[in-house]
Amino acid sequence: MAPGLTRLLRELAVVAVAFALVDGAVRHYARTHFVAPRKLAAALAAGDGCVVFSGGSDLQSALDVPLVAARWRGERPRCIADLSLGGTTPDVRFMAFRRYLEGPRRPATLVVGFKGHDLADERELDPGHYLGSDAAVYEWGRFSDLPAYYPTLSMKAVDNAVRFALMKATAIGAHRQAAWIKLDALEQRLGLVPKKEMNALGNVEAFRELEQEARSAALARRDQASGAGFRLAVWSSRLIDAAQAAGARVSFVRLPGTAASERAYFADAAHERRFDDFMAALAREHGGVYLELAHAPWMNDALLVDGLHYAPRAAELISEALANDLGH
Repeated sequence: MAPGLTRLLRELAVVAVAFALVDGAVRHYARTHFVAPRKLAAALAAGDGCVVFSGGSDLQSALDVPLVAARWRGERPRCIADLSLGGTTPDVRFMAFRRYLEGPRRPATLVVGFKGHDLADERELDPGHYLGSDAAVYEWGRFSDLPAYYPTLSMKAVDNAVRFALMKATAIGAHRQAAWIKLDALEQRLGLVPKKEMNALGNVEAFRELEQEARSAALARRDQASGAGFRLAVWSSRLIDAAQAAGARVSFVRLPGTAASERAYFADAAHERRFDDFMAALAREHGGVYLELAHAPWMNDALLVDGLHYAPRAAELISEALANDLGH
């Protein structure tokens, strides 16, 4: 073999080893420091027979687990497992619950928190492009999940499948945004870039923009959907089916949004009542309860610190309601 080619192969081998070491370090760091894998690990450690909470950042900000456990009405659950994952889409929440069941863990009850009619909203999801907390899809997702995203073959399906495979293979790619966020936070602490208004869940201004975008989207489809019936979206349905297969009861909690958001979800009171009836019937079918907090008398916009997430007082009130009504 020519000396030049030998040197090139040696250098490529060094680069490959270095990349593998760095990628392994990033994967280990993600599994031990990022919120989604840590919450899954804590849920698994809680044991069997738990009440498991599943939802997004709204439920995460609303749920005070020690308070719920302390004030639970009736026979207390053996444990509470918190799988509320901020910054995640319904598919990732389903995959977190699936991993939890594979622990193996057997929950007593699954409690699903949501706003508006989110559980019935079909979303266009692109798992090959996920960033942030949704990057957990590359740890928890399977290639067999791809048909649920794309029932028919298309260029978009192929593109996402290829990206999905690449991101599953490389932690650096999968967690690039999370690493950038941590770097940005460090730069802010060091005074290298202007400080942004932050709360426990992230950038306050970004959350306000997300709330406005979600409200606009809900308003745009409100009138078209007002005459139609309701059914669970694909990933919500898979979540409920998994709980049922595990022998768990399923309860639902409709969390309160801003007054403007609540008006955007439903065309009129009759439309909203049909949705609440649908959810109540679904809860009864699965041996659970439906708790509607969207119109709680104590709720006002001041209890939402950034348009999406709850102030400590709101979290206390919501957690008290959960303890009172889910424990029946």
